[in-house]
Amino acid sequence: MIELLSSNQLILIASALVFLLTSIVLNFYDKHNYAVFFLTASGLLIFSFAALLDPFLNMWDERFHALVAKNMMSNPFKPMLYNDPLVNMVYAEWDKSIVWLHKQPLFLWQIALSFKLFGISEFTLRLPSILLFSTTVYTIYRSVLLLVNQQVGYLASVLFISSFYIMELVAGRQQLDVNDAAFLGYVSLSIWCFLEYQHSKNKKWLYIIGLFSGAAILCKWLVGLFVYLIWGIFKLINKEWQLKQQLDITRSLAVTTAVALPWQIYSHLKYPEEAALEMAYNSSHFFKVVEGHAGDWFYHFEQMNNIYGSWALWLIIPALIALWAYSNIKKQSLSLILSLLFLYIFFSIAATKMPSFTLVGAPIIFTALAAVIWYPIDWMCNRFNLQLVKKLSFLTLVLVLISTRMDLKAIQNTHFNSDRSNEYVDKLSANKLLFKSLNLPDNAVLLNVKGRHYIEAMFYTGIPAYNFIPERNELQRLAKSGKTLYIFKGEKDLPYTEKELSNCIVLNKIVQGWD
Repeated sequence: MIELLSSNQLILIASALVFLLTSIVLNFYDKHNYAVFFLTASGLLIFSFAALLDPFLNMWDERFHALVAKNMMSNPFKPMLYNDPLVNMVYAEWDKSIVWLHKQPLFLWQIALSFKLFGISEFTLRLPSILLFSTTVYTIYRSVLLLVNQQVGYLASVLFISSFYIMELVAGRQQLDVNDAAFLGYVSLSIWCFLEYQHSKNKKWLYIIGLFSGAAILCKWLVGLFVYLIWGIFKLINKEWQLKQQLDITRSLAVTTAVALPWQIYSHLKYPEEAALEMAYNSSHFFKVVEGHAGDWFYHFEQMNNIYGSWALWLIIPALIALWAYSNIKKQSLSLILSLLFLYIFFSIAATKMPSFTLVGAPIIFTALAAVIWYPIDWMCNRFNLQLVKKLSFLTLVLVLISTRMDLKAIQNTHFNSDRSNEYVDKLSANKLLFKSLNLPDNAVLLNVKGRHYIEAMFYTGIPAYNFIPERNELQRLAKSGKTLYIFKGEKDLPYTEKELSNCIVLNKIVQGWD
């Protein structure tokens, strides 16, 4: 594994290990603020390492997000997939559209800003994920500190930074990549602020809750209101029925509305047809299976092992019980547990299933797993006054979790091709090299690009690309308009003779891939 890593990757992973060990030592000596600082820094380096694993745009969503964000650099309020649509065709699908409203815009604005500040690359595409997940390390720690104690908060953050699934989101391999990373980041921030407000009753937290919930909506729509589900359940448990007792949540909701609503109004007024189509498409996910993303009722429960670790599904019930039993504030922990249950029931009923749909519950699940791991050790050591044993046990537990969960073998099998069996890495690397080597003029148009790889083609070349060859009259129209047409010969014979393609340049190159 080590010999496959670049010098930058080696520096990052070695530095992350040094920071992590420093954090563990500081935690052993009860320097908790410094310990969590170094733990967060370690997470930042681990996520940066993950962002460098794939030096190409990944299939499905990452490439679309990258292209739209690149086009938004010049006009942030006009999300475009085809910045310069030339071929006469129906641009009505989410993967073939001019104005791209398939996702809410905040995470795309973040990528566009990253491109502006640091240049256009796969790393800068993933930089917002790195920063938000690094922040999440702290927000999980602080939330659990308020809810349970310092040790469980530290362990929950360790579980987060050592999660292979979380690393894969940063790397762009998991579906929805930067989108889900931003969504989870903002939801985690809103939950943290909710707990801070309940702890201090300082009204400033009301406005920050609203801000982060609004930001979550601007990443992935209404599930960004998850914190209000927690809050509503908490009020029911607390028997807060009176109207005056709803002023706090109303203030936060007003801020959330002020953050999230303007884009909805603007997009529906500016792009009414596209906005209506996307709203109908998004709503259909609950009632019918979209694009083959099916699954049975237990789908999301089975995904727990994939997201949280191979033992997570078996531990989840005792973990939630341990969270409630261990918590200093039973009503708040119960509201978190019940909101998690509602989340899983809701998405289990929904017809369309995707692994990350329930990811907003990750802070709660990491907390519960940390509680069930540490609770029996803590109880036993406190019962028999074994404080040194408790500290040594905690140190050992952290080291065991990191060493067993940081799956270097999985990283090697997924992101490298040491045994020449990883076609995914080879083909997408080859496509990137091919597109960047073309050196086409500004008036060029690329045709017959395989599958959906026309998206990467547009990202890397900056020119319009299509996955088909238009009719003869359309080819003639494009040529007469001054466009230079480049056609990939591909794996099959072209549908026209050389004479019919006299206005085109045939590229005897093959775009690889599957879709």
